[in-house]
Amino acid sequence: MLNLLRMDLYRIVHSKSFYICFGALILCNFMTFGILLLLTNPTLRDLIMQYGAELSAGSDQIKEALSTASILEVYRQGTIGGGLFSVSTGILASLFICTDFDCGFIKNIMAAHENKWDYILSKMCSLILINLLYLVGSFITLLPLNLISGGVFAWSSTADILFYLFSAWMVTNGLSALTMLICIVTRSKAAGIAGAICLNGGLIVMILNALLGLFGLQWLTKYSLYVNLASLPSSFEGNYSLQACITGLVFLVIYTVISKIVLTRRDI
Repeated sequence: MLNLLRMDLYRIVHSKSFYICFGALILCNFMTFGILLLLTNPTLRDLIMQYGAELSAGSDQIKEALSTASILEVYRQGTIGGGLFSVSTGILASLFICTDFDCGFIKNIMAAHENKWDYILSKMCSLILINLLYLVGSFITLLPLNLISGGVFAWSSTADILFYLFSAWMVTNGLSALTMLICIVTRSKAAGIAGAICLNGGLIVMILNALLGLFGLQWLTKYSLYVNLASLPSSFEGNYSLQACITGLVFLVIYTVISKIVLTRRDI
């Protein structure tokens, strides 16, 4: 399995989609930071309003909100909370896994590794490591931006950063396992990407929340991976803060086991 894992990591790191998806996260960071930095400058803020821009809050409200914003909050709102991170990792996972089925490479892998767990665990471990690399890499890019701008946003504590990134990593791993399951079932890049956009991006959850609300059951969606990722606490606030980590881990195990069962029962 370790040989298969090394091969998978080599393939995914040397693929174009790996850099395109990561580049999208970096670009989002720059855009989010640039827009917020623009709003902190009264002169530039008034200038863009003269050219037709509309702000939902007044100057004093914007100034007060941004004065208390931390660099972690900027990252949370711009990259994680909106679903961009989970969608990017989901698209990467779809392209990576479905390529095996498109080119017939899965037959060569299964010939050398008869145990289906080798394939499933190799893919899942690869995605887990890539998720961690994406998280750390995309967050680190914000640090020099804030440093160059003179620390316009407050520096978060190391403990808060580590807790938030770990929580986001656990939930994202659960979403990656869901994407892997979709790819194993459909063996289609289009279906995998659509699933990543609709599920990881929160579209399906919002629809379900509206439908469940008709019966007073909308509270069920708070246990979904998307809601847990979007509402991650920025710091540890007691045992309740561990809900996201536990939810991510539970779904990770469930989706991984189901993926193995599906792969075993379907013809390669």
